[in-house]
Amino acid sequence: MKKILLLVCFTLLIACSIGDDNEKLMHKHYCNMVDLWHRTSHLPPDQRLGWPPYKGECRSQIKRL
Repeated sequence: MKKILLLVCFTLLIACSIGDDNEKLMHKHYCNMVDLWHRTSHLPPDQRLGWPPYKGECRSQIKRL
């Protein structure tokens, strides 16, 4: 029983760390796309690249992919 509990705890820790890494990667991608949206603001709306900041502007410094 103790081994099963330890295995469940270990599995949950792994799952949480993977989810956190994925969330950080998704935020980085979102910020890169918003940055691209701003950098192509000189283009007509139908030719712009990236995403408008639908979740708000990114405040942190993000390295480009």
